[in-house]
Amino acid sequence: MRYKKLHNVRRVLLNCDIFVALRSSSGFTVLELVVAMGIFITLMGIISGIFVGSIRSQRTLVELIAANDTANLALEQITREIRTGREFCIPASLPATLPGSCSGTLNQSNILAFQNANGATVVYRLENNVIERSENGGAIGTFFSLTGNRVFVEKLQFYIVSESFPARGYEWPPRITITTTIGSPSVNLQNMFTNIQTTVSGRNI
Repeated sequence: MRYKKLHNVRRVLLNCDIFVALRSSSGFTVLELVVAMGIFITLMGIISGIFVGSIRSQRTLVELIAANDTANLALEQITREIRTGREFCIPASLPATLPGSCSGTLNQSNILAFQNANGATVVYRLENNVIERSENGGAIGTFFSLTGNRVFVEKLQFYIVSESFPARGYEWPPRITITTTIGSPSVNLQNMFTNIQTTVSGRNI
């Protein structure tokens, strides 16, 4: 009798929903696991590609900003010194002695010589894609770099414009236009260049 009651209780429990669910439930099949792993790997690859691409873009942007900032600082120094300079000329040869070394036919070149406010003969030039400065007329061994290795200077040109009006008894201060094309030495920015142009006139006549 007791055995029969236990058997009936067992039958009732087995017929309950929860036990039916537990008894009928099974794990994932091999095919389902393979599909789930494939989807997971694909999503991780897409997310990793986006993350790596964003890091590369940020690094490229930082390098481009650094190159532009370096070039702008160099041009700012050049224009600031030109404003207080005199005897501007394109030297026919280096070292330059003013005004004897000035070329009478050239008014544009990648070399500019003038006398600064301290009376020194300053020379700016483009050499090996680097803007250089000398305070000794451009003598050998006196140039130092303004742009360094963080910027690639593709082109640098100085244009001198002087206008005089003898009949009126005065002349305009010389105007120097500077044009440059700069980029970054980075491999990611080899074909990206920025053109910069500025014009400055000397305050001393």
